[in-house]
Amino acid sequence: TGWTGSEVAHLSSTNATTSLIASEAGDLVANFSPITQTVIVTAGLGGSVLPTGTLTYVRGSDITLTAQPDQGYIFVGWSGSSLATSSSLSVRVDGNKTYTARFAQLRTLSVSGSTGGSVAPNGTSIVADGTTVSLVATPAPNFIFAGWSGPDAADLSSTSATADLVMNADKTIRGSFTPVTQSLTLTVSGSGTLSAKVNGAVVATAGQTVALQKGTVITLEAAPATGSILSAWQGATFPASSTSPTFTLDRDYTISTTFVPGYSLTTSASIGGTVAPAGTTTFASGETV
Repeated sequence: TGWTGSEVAHLSSTNATTSLIASEAGDLVANFSPITQTVIVTAGLGGSVLPTGTLTYVRGSDITLTAQPDQGYIFVGWSGSSLATSSSLSVRVDGNKTYTARFAQLRTLSVSGSTGGSVAPNGTSIVADGTTVSLVATPAPNFIFAGWSGPDAADLSSTSATADLVMNADKTIRGSFTPVTQSLTLTVSGSGTLSAKVNGAVVATAGQTVALQKGTVITLEAAPATGSILSAWQGATFPASSTSPTFTLDRDYTISTTFVPGYSLTTSASIGGTVAPAGTTTFASGETV
């Protein structure tokens, strides 16, 4: 930083390199001072940082900056001379630098789903203001996604099962699902009745068409009138002799039963042999026995 002493006046210059004409005894001192750099540290809305302000350090110094969010806020990163996201930042002062601690308000996201599927994320999440959250709705087997609802559903980027939501406020979303349905139609030919049951309850009778959830297990009940017998099933492969077959509704079905007049044949055998069929058996008209 310069020369001092009794011989300064005899120096050829004040530069670091100079010459001296000595004419008498005296003293001369070369003076030095450290190089300093300026570090400016500030905090954005929602928190504080230590140390803070316009700070001066010896070049080469190592310092640590610590950001602390206020209640209801979260630290999101630094700007300026660093883009780090850790709230504790180690800095080597090798030049003039500027740092700003950035904070964001915390937002609450509540997401729920109806019966028939799942949503992600599910439940309550806390995120930083401005965060974009991806919502995904996944239907269970034999269900389809029916749509998003709730007070903030209009803020979603899409009405499809996958949608983005920008969290600029507290928000509530609900994903809904609906069963996949298939139709069942029952008809009867001849004298008799036909019904469909689910868990023991009648859901359809002959002449009706109903929509039921895909995958429903259905039991049919065919009851011939007096003097008639069940001759055949149409629309599904069931044995003609089965009056209460069970099946799974995996597509649209139109099922019919055919009843025809029945005649009784009674056979017996005397001692010394057998006959088949034995006893009284009912057969359809025209059937060869």
